[in-house]
Amino acid sequence: MPRAAITLSILAGLALAVPAAASDGPVFLASSTLAGGSASPMPTGNHTNNKWAIDVTLYGWLAGVDGSVSAGGRSRDFEASFGDIFKNLDLALMGAIEARHGRWGLLTNLVYVKTSTSFTGSGRIGATADFDSKYFLGEFAAAYRLTKSETAKGQLDVLGGLRYQKVTLDITGPRGNSVGGDRSATDPLVGFRYSYPLSRKWYAGIEADAGGFGVDSDMTWNAIGTLGYRASKKMDFVVGYRWFDQKFSGDRGDLDFTMFGPLVGVRMHW
Repeated sequence: MPRAAITLSILAGLALAVPAAASDGPVFLASSTLAGGSASPMPTGNHTNNKWAIDVTLYGWLAGVDGSVSAGGRSRDFEASFGDIFKNLDLALMGAIEARHGRWGLLTNLVYVKTSTSFTGSGRIGATADFDSKYFLGEFAAAYRLTKSETAKGQLDVLGGLRYQKVTLDITGPRGNSVGGDRSATDPLVGFRYSYPLSRKWYAGIEADAGGFGVDSDMTWNAIGTLGYRASKKMDFVVGYRWFDQKFSGDRGDLDFTMFGPLVGVRMHW
């Protein structure tokens, strides 16, 4: 199967192409997958106890993907770099919002990705198929700061919440015939994050979470390391690296994949 179709499917988070066991052309299988991270991909700074503080982060994750999918007794490995995925990208919006009061925080992370591509099959008459897919991720969590003092150098939070994902796939054949559908999944997640100041302007952070636990997906885990620079009281710049692993099994197939790559972001404080 053409690589472009595979990269589109993996980026969307749900569409997986599996060759038919005994047919002249490919058969397409849609099966659920989860691809996301913790409720907030950036470490938070200190906030005073007597008022609400709001952080808004806009970020991009330049991820590649590596994994395998199986269905009907057949299995296929796949891999794609960020460059392969970027070629098929129509729209990507990623952002996180956190509201904190004292040692408590409420976090939301939203991701929307739209991709499309087409490929021509082999044979005397090459048939062209078009892929269109949309992926939405919404994470909602509460954070509690275990570090009692706001003036302590390192700050440690624990996280707990839900991760919701929905993907829609449409495949249109050369004669206008189409097949598609959508699938959603909701899973619990638990995790932690820790930030540590390196100097007056620079800080480092680490974050990890695990989710799924057989509720909708079998298991997911996510790890992020970041380096931040405080450009002003109102804005930070952040770079880092993110690793996300997903395992899912369903009636229509099994999926095991890893997404990994650098991330960049800007964070605003109020």
